[in-house]
Amino acid sequence: STVYGVVEQHGGVIRVDSEVGRGTTFTIVLPAAPDGSVAAEASSARASTPPRDGTKGTVLVVDPDLALVASLNRALAAHGYQVLGVHTLGDALSAARGHPGPIHVVVADLATPGLLAGRLLDTLKELRPESAFLAMSSGASEAGRRAIEEFELAFVQKPFALDDLVGAVELLLSERRAHRGRARSGPAIK
Repeated sequence: STVYGVVEQHGGVIRVDSEVGRGTTFTIVLPAAPDGSVAAEASSARASTPPRDGTKGTVLVVDPDLALVASLNRALAAHGYQVLGVHTLGDALSAARGHPGPIHVVVADLATPGLLAGRLLDTLKELRPESAFLAMSSGASEAGRRAIEEFELAFVQKPFALDDLVGAVELLLSERRAHRGRARSGPAIK
């Protein structure tokens, strides 16, 4: 999280490439400018750039397991989503505050430190009221089950196939779109 914060503060990006059997490579790209002028321009350009054309939406993935974040990033990106993958509560809040467009779905592990205290969910619901939430866990504790009920979260049990998680994200988005469509059209008249 410290590296992520420093890179973000300097207008840079972190790229993650991972292949089974080959490992994971983290690439840090920083603007080169001793006076900071290029860094400031790069930062403002990145903030105003809309998500790339053809995306189905933006998904914020929060999980303490870096390898899982990288796998979910690849799987969701392959299905047309823009993915913001982080592994800590602080990184999730930074991504939510700093992302210039909507975040359509937040996929978060219930074991992420701070999540069950409600800090992440409460804050994200304030920052990103447009977001749908999908919880994942390898075994929801009693506190986890209460959080699922209290926050009315969709849930997927770990371990899961990557396609199952992508399907859960797509189902959640389609349900939210259908709900918004019904809300805009008003109640049915018989």
